[in-house]
Amino acid sequence: MVWYMAREGRFLPRAGYAALVALGCVLMGLSWAASLSRRVQALRAWGRVLSRLEAGLSYRPHTLEAFVAQAAQGEENRDVSAHIAACVTRMRETPLLSLKEAMEPVAMPELTPSDKAALALLFQGLGEGDEQAQRGLLAAVRMAVAAQMEEAAQQEGKDRRLATSLGFIGGGAVFLFLL
Repeated sequence: MVWYMAREGRFLPRAGYAALVALGCVLMGLSWAASLSRRVQALRAWGRVLSRLEAGLSYRPHTLEAFVAQAAQGEENRDVSAHIAACVTRMRETPLLSLKEAMEPVAMPELTPSDKAALALLFQGLGEGDEQAQRGLLAAVRMAVAAQMEEAAQQEGKDRRLATSLGFIGGGAVFLFLL
């Protein structure tokens, strides 16, 4: 009934181990649920950045990196602001770098490949063409991001309950199994 831990020289009841493993299962479920929320929050933040880019299009700064940095100012989502800051830093270090080339090494783990594909148009075309072309590009990217956001919100609503339930049910089952 009691397991001996040779390293520590202590006894830990079997129920203690079972409780620790069960807690790990619960935390894994909660972590999965949190990752779904991070995706939705990141897409909402990118939507806000796109709106700021569109609003600042008429009086944009001379350089693309200053324009992108200006659109990211005040963004509350730390992940998105860190991604944009890394991109802007790369563009300042290497002035001939395009926005697409500056964003390539930036990992965005909170986004799915389809989310990144929706944003890829922005990185590829921002700064090229006249103001009307830029407005069209930003509108297209905003619509693509909005579609991804809607899909992510629906998936979060459904899968968040599943992840939380699986964590708690799995934790309870493991606890009972290990007793």
